[in-house]
Amino acid sequence: MLLENIYKQVHDSWVQKRVKEWYDSDQSEWFDPFVVLSVPNVYLEILFRYQYCIKGLKDIEILIETGTEEGGTTDIMAKHFDKVYTIEKSFFVSKRQHAFETDPANDNVSWLYGDSPKVLADLRHKIKDERCVFFLDAHTSNSSCLVQELKIIKKYFNNESVIIVDDAVDIGKVRGYPTSVEFHRLIEAINPEYTVTFTGLGRNICLVH
Repeated sequence: MLLENIYKQVHDSWVQKRVKEWYDSDQSEWFDPFVVLSVPNVYLEILFRYQYCIKGLKDIEILIETGTEEGGTTDIMAKHFDKVYTIEKSFFVSKRQHAFETDPANDNVSWLYGDSPKVLADLRHKIKDERCVFFLDAHTSNSSCLVQELKIIKKYFNNESVIIVDDAVDIGKVRGYPTSVEFHRLIEAINPEYTVTFTGLGRNICLVH
């Protein structure tokens, strides 16, 4: 993973653009305009902010994302990891996602379709025992694959990988998500030494490392 901030020179103009997008969309839950980000993606921002707390982050070459949606995060992460696997259940491909998929700059991205737990399990043969960053964002408004995904990670993947859980504000509150107790038990089952941090960014994105 590249830890140098390639966005530093355009930081001010980007923040202005991001704040305008926040006001235009009226989605106060997912972005706080008073939290100044230094990169154009809140998930990448978390890695930048916590990079010195995460052991060996600079040596991790693979990111695995569940819940591609339009591919915006995928496109950005592809610039920071040697290899990106992104999983989406829906076969609907927007014009934006198609542009990302066909961009030669994203030739290090594998675009995978299907239920994320099943596709994750199949990926184990390619990943073997390498540390990864997992970005878990496969959900609808009332359902989530988070429990199954964490069980798959425990069963098949390196137990010192980094896990980012989007929409952690819904844990214990929204049907289809694990309870808070269950979530912490699932994390502890993967690695009892993990640190769990609810960052307060986005919809209280959770970082596990």
